[in-house]
This record gives sequence, structure tokens and C-alpha cells, in this order.
Amino acid sequence: MAVIAELPEFRDEVANFVDSALPGRLKGRPSALGAFDRYAVSGNDPETSAAIGDWRKLLRARGWLTPSWPKEHGGAGLTPAQQFVLNDELIK
Repeated sequence: MAVIAELPEFRDEVANFVDSALPGRLKGRPSALGAFDRYAVSGNDPETSAAIGDWRKLLRARGWLTPSWPKEHGGAGLTPAQQFVLNDELIK
């Protein structure tokens, strides 16, 4: 039950991170799309493609590209409920 009580705080953490770290070139687009489907967002625009690469590096550093993986393997070790919150915030 402790994890459920922590979900609002985790949601705030993710929302604040996306708000402050998402490259300006990707604002107004679902940030998950930029992380996982580079061509759909950038087409052939090199600046947008570079912004997507930067965004992926930031997500990778937090383990959020592989959120269910254990931390010792480069993931975030998130619970299914936390993964839902992460995905929900990334698609806004």
C-alpha cells in the first residue's frame, strides 16, 4: 500500500521533469512518441531528430526508457502502477 500512497508524488516528479527537461522543439507533442518513434516526430528534420536524441538521453539517465528493468540493469525498477503513471505523463 505504500507505493499507492506515493503515486501522487511520483506523478508530480514526472510532470515536473517533463515540463523542465523536454526540449522546446518537442513541446506540444506527446513526449513518449519522441522517445520511441523518432521518424514519426522528426520526419527528416535534423534539429528535431537531435532534440529527440537529447530527450532519449535524459530518459535513459533516469531509467525511464526501460522502466520495469531493475536499476542494476539500467532500468528504473518501477512498479506496474508507477509505469502507468510514467506513461500517462509522457503522453500528455
